[in-house]
Amino acid sequence: AGELDDRQLQAWASAVNSLVGRTRLDFSISVLMSMVEGVEESSRKRELLGKIHGMCRSRPDLAAEVLLETASAWLEEGNRGKAYDTLVLAAESSMTDGPFAIDALERAIGLLRGVDARQEALKLARRMWSRSEQPTSAMMFAAGSNWYRAGTIYARTLREAGRTSEAEVVERQLNPPEHAQAP
Repeated sequence: AGELDDRQLQAWASAVNSLVGRTRLDFSISVLMSMVEGVEESSRKRELLGKIHGMCRSRPDLAAEVLLETASAWLEEGNRGKAYDTLVLAAESSMTDGPFAIDALERAIGLLRGVDARQEALKLARRMWSRSEQPTSAMMFAAGSNWYRAGTIYARTLREAGRTSEAEVVERQLNPPEHAQAP
């Protein structure tokens, strides 16, 4: 057990790339991320995550997953500012591509709550909701969409700021009366 040295990490990364490469990028990234989990030094972990991030730029969902881990490494180092910036990048780059954007948004807003930056949290939540794509059909599936989930976060953030009437407007957009469920 223990941490792999640079030579071992490079050998495994090369092996994974030669066996599955880009044809199974999800698998490749998963294996590489698992190897990085064992790295204890956060600056080294961030360096390796940066290399993995470079491999998956064509897949915003996977890139966001890597950025979430990178933000955690920044937090391990006590650098909340860099963690916040990384989380915002993850949310911005993947708001229309998978679930990691919502996790990144929640975590970024959590960091802002920790420093009582309510106005910045409102701006971020509003911006991310506006970047998400509203489902065009099947409203019954909308609740699982990033649009709905980001809108819910925005409404909650508005309520926390004491802006209840604005939160209600957002909530009506998320749950229009013609799509409300019957009692």
